[in-house]
Amino acid sequence: MLKLLLKKQFLEIFQVYFYDAKKNKDRSKTSTAMYFVLFLLLVFGLLGGIFTFLAAKLCMPLIHAGMDWMYFALMGLIAVLLGAF
Repeated sequence: MLKLLLKKQFLEIFQVYFYDAKKNKDRSKTSTAMYFVLFLLLVFGLLGGIFTFLAAKLCMPLIHAGMDWMYFALMGLIAVLLGAF
């Protein structure tokens, strides 16, 4: 039942990737695959880049201040909060 519900929800969310409303027909498999690849690149590239930049900018100043424990606490807290969100 959960599998069916998740499939329905994902199809509703990504309906634009599977169906072209202008032409009133389904998209090709390669077009659908390219939309998903673009989506994954944007999500992981953008979010990964943001948090990599944040971690890199916080690391050295906190280590030089002798607060390396604070760096790991902050990164751990961010990871837990985003994981729960």
